[in-house]
Amino acid sequence: MTTAKLADIKFDPAIYPRKQHSPALVQRYSACLPEIEAHGNLISIAADGRLIDGRHRHLAYLTAYAADTSVEIPVIVYDIAEDDALFDLATELNSTSGDQLSEDDKRRAAIRMYGRANRKPQEDIARALAVGKNKISTWLKAIVDQEREEREARIWQMWLACHTQEAIAQDVKMSEATVRGFLQKNAEKYQEGDTALFRNFEPKVYTVWNFDKATNEVRHFGNIPPEVLDNLLYYYTQPFDVVFDPFAGGGMALDVCAARLRRCYASDLTPIPARAGQIRAWDITTGLPDDLPVPDFVFLDPPYWRQAEGKYSTQPTDLANIELAAFVAAIAELAKQVKRKWGGNRPNGKMALIIGPYKEDGAYTDLALLCHQAIAKYLNLVIRIQVPYSTQVHGGAYVKNAKETKQMLYLSRDLMVFGP
Repeated sequence: MTTAKLADIKFDPAIYPRKQHSPALVQRYSACLPEIEAHGNLISIAADGRLIDGRHRHLAYLTAYAADTSVEIPVIVYDIAEDDALFDLATELNSTSGDQLSEDDKRRAAIRMYGRANRKPQEDIARALAVGKNKISTWLKAIVDQEREEREARIWQMWLACHTQEAIAQDVKMSEATVRGFLQKNAEKYQEGDTALFRNFEPKVYTVWNFDKATNEVRHFGNIPPEVLDNLLYYYTQPFDVVFDPFAGGGMALDVCAARLRRCYASDLTPIPARAGQIRAWDITTGLPDDLPVPDFVFLDPPYWRQAEGKYSTQPTDLANIELAAFVAAIAELAKQVKRKWGGNRPNGKMALIIGPYKEDGAYTDLALLCHQAIAKYLNLVIRIQVPYSTQVHGGAYVKNAKETKQMLYLSRDLMVFGP
């Protein structure tokens, strides 16, 4: 026990668990302060003078000594400075002596203790508040339920993004067995498969896929309509298949795959900030990512040679910035790596490539043909589809010049699907 000047004792609501005090009790205490001190019911303060326990007695002193707050009063001092620790001590002291906290005060204190980063176990909270554990569980049910929902959503999101169960378990701080059990149970909800997922979907049944306009939520240079991938998923994948998109761009594949319950491993040489944490940074010219699961479907929408030069990055391995021979070789190597990754484990695996031709000064470069010839060394063509651009890609000057020089302009891309 020591003494402190009344004027130096400060009330900080941030560390005090009681929502409100009783003016009547303050009045009664102010009339019998000597008796309170005689029974050892002293105010508790922190080393910096902040009140920990005894709000009613503190106000009683201020009432009794309003004319001279320089008076010294007996106190108990705790050498604690950290706010959470002070709040915990204040809660415990106010729950076990004097005018105890109301049930509402205790409930709010329990929620605060459990909701912070350095949370207390429910057993410790119950002991500090002098209540039963069942009551604590009832008070915290909403938080526990919300956290469980958020944790399960995180598990599902990470799994759909092709993270391993080990990595997911570490992220959500749960055992791998618990993560695996949740994933198995959650997957059972979708036993209807594509019957439900594509219930209102109208697939393209001809080999010309014409879409009125781009409907991408995230705009990115070189966007293609998400309906292109949607149709590919419908024809060539099943729920929970792994889709690999190494030229993720604005992240369209992530959104489409999530809607169709396909797992998507998305990477890009220069991921956009808006997709941080969703698109992995990876240079596909160095090979396939080490942690890529065996993909069931590979979707290639590369930066078209010369048409996107400097649009994505200035890096020398950006496919838009390299020479034509290197571009075709990179596509061929990717097909080779995919075939090797499949091995004999994906007899129904598919790889799709969408690409448009290039024309400059009357010279026409059939990128689709060149890529087909390169890929055909490793994979077999399944089908070739035409995907017209949703808007004119040539301005008026180009059209006028084409008419004058009797040249035709391209207005479509080739979509080729390959298999083992």
